[in-house]
Amino acid sequence: MSRRPVIERLMAKVVKETNAPAHRPDLAPCWIWTGYCNPFGHGNITLSAEEGRALVHRVTYQHAIGPIPKGLELDHLCRVPSCCNPAHLEAVTHAENVRRGRGGEAARARAATRTHCTNGHAYAGENYRITPLGRRRCRVCAREWASRKRTQMREGAAA
Repeated sequence: MSRRPVIERLMAKVVKETNAPAHRPDLAPCWIWTGYCNPFGHGNITLSAEEGRALVHRVTYQHAIGPIPKGLELDHLCRVPSCCNPAHLEAVTHAENVRRGRGGEAARARAATRTHCTNGHAYAGENYRITPLGRRRCRVCAREWASRKRTQMREGAAA
């Protein structure tokens, strides 16, 4: 008994949604994998006994677009890990994928690219320090905060 082709077996477990992702209305609707998903929410399919398992979104990308370029990984533009629509996948570097992500590592990567603090002071020269947790702190803002705090303390002591 021969097995059905991988892409045929894969598409049998895909539900094509009718609406585009809310935060990316420019994209086509997601293709949601309804089979087994790993702990990160990515679909898995068995290719064959010899080849083992593969991530579903990688299979659909390779089937529709071609090989994933060496050194790159696929980024879900829709931010839905179980989506396997090849139009929602872009081959990017790991650093870019992390920057675009949602988790703590992604937030740290985005923070590292900031050139100014929230009050608009440049993170340049001697205007910032690195905290023990590895975060940047604006010295101008720290001085302003300390000045306000001292004023509050003096006013509180005088009352």
